[in-house]
Amino acid sequence: MLSKVYLGDVSPGRCLAGTFNSLIAILNEVTLPPALNHMQSDSFEHRRRKLTEASLSALNMSTSRVSGQAFFNTLVEQMAKALEVEFVIAGKVAKDNGKDVIQTIAVWAGNALADNISYPLEGTPCENVSCQEMCFHPKGIQQDYPDDRLLVEMGAESYIGMPMISTAGLTLGILVALDTRPMTELTHYHALSLLSIFASRCSAELEHQQRNEQLTKLVEQRTEELMQAHQQLKAQQHLASLGATVAGVSHQINTPIGVSVTAISYMQEQFRELLNGLDRPDMDPEQFKQVLTGLSNACDDLARNVHRSVEIIEHFKQLAMDEETGESRVLQLKKHLEVIVDTQLYRLQELGLSYDIDCPADVKIKTRASLLNHIFTNLLANTCTHGFKQVSPDGHIKIKVWREGKRLAIRYLDNGQGVSPEQLPHLFEPFYTTERNQGRLGLGLNIVFNAVSKLKGQIQANRRQGLEFLIYLPLSGATDS
Repeated sequence: MLSKVYLGDVSPGRCLAGTFNSLIAILNEVTLPPALNHMQSDSFEHRRRKLTEASLSALNMSTSRVSGQAFFNTLVEQMAKALEVEFVIAGKVAKDNGKDVIQTIAVWAGNALADNISYPLEGTPCENVSCQEMCFHPKGIQQDYPDDRLLVEMGAESYIGMPMISTAGLTLGILVALDTRPMTELTHYHALSLLSIFASRCSAELEHQQRNEQLTKLVEQRTEELMQAHQQLKAQQHLASLGATVAGVSHQINTPIGVSVTAISYMQEQFRELLNGLDRPDMDPEQFKQVLTGLSNACDDLARNVHRSVEIIEHFKQLAMDEETGESRVLQLKKHLEVIVDTQLYRLQELGLSYDIDCPADVKIKTRASLLNHIFTNLLANTCTHGFKQVSPDGHIKIKVWREGKRLAIRYLDNGQGVSPEQLPHLFEPFYTTERNQGRLGLGLNIVFNAVSKLKGQIQANRRQGLEFLIYLPLSGATDS
């Protein structure tokens, strides 16, 4: 590294290689040019120090309370004013199609901030700076770098630049000052002092930004992974809910099908007896009448249970269609609630639970049926899973619907074991469950909350004799028949 720099050397520009830890020491050993030896060197040194101190104070004051982009914008503006130069550029080293480029962070041009640009390093004085060299050209910068068209466009005559070096010794960017006039000795030395100090500050700011960007990307990545996991678990919960509905339908349909099979077997036996009796002339008319009556009753049972089977299948098909389309349609609310409960009836019967739906028969609502299905399927599942741990003949579920101002209110209440005051605020949180050791996901009531929110409604939970849910849906979606 050169130990002395003649700042008055106005021959073609020079670049000093090496690190900058000892830059201030080098600058303090600067020897005035021979042409100034007869002048009052003490006076020149005094002016230089005073100018540097004043500029440092002003720059520190203007940049100390800003960070990020505001820091770079303020720095280039105040640096240009302190050095009385036309341009100051702060840029970071980047890659574009495999080539090294400078992506400017802030550019001061004339009397205002200019738009940021990207330009190639090859064949420019900034290429030397990016190689961790201190470059200064008091004049003739365009002649020294004839291939740099940007210098021509700027009308640059002089140039001085410093690299921004990371704590790991890597070049992060550059900080340069350019002017349309040759640089004076005083400006030259003054610029070296300021650029060397604030290039280090720029490096720290860039490293801070890089750490923040890396942290932000990491947070976004983890958030995306959690969202995907959440969606997968919700999908599993939906599948589990669908599986429970299918199981309920299978269980429900077993009874009418079983009765129908029994009725058909009975009818076959009675028909055979009837046919055999017709061949006997001594058949008692009263006995014949009894056979016909039995056949009639069996036909009634068969018709009733076949109709019930069809009804169960239709309920399941409707819920499946709602889930597939997700479209809004007009629902007769009481009937639709009965359909939902009907698909879960086997779970209520296993626990000995009764239910009651108190809803005006004429209330209709245009809504997304699939979301309404999610709400009540999961509320019923929550009651059966957590509200009642064993068969409870006195267990009861009450669903009541009424109008309240400009909204439709739905009250779901069971008289099960309820929840503690500590548990109540967390019921709608995702993955909150008191039975994780039993394989519960804790998503049922979160799905209820999200479904109500998608319907632009509100839901709240209250501790009563059991557990109460109050659901409010916009009245604009409800109509009378």
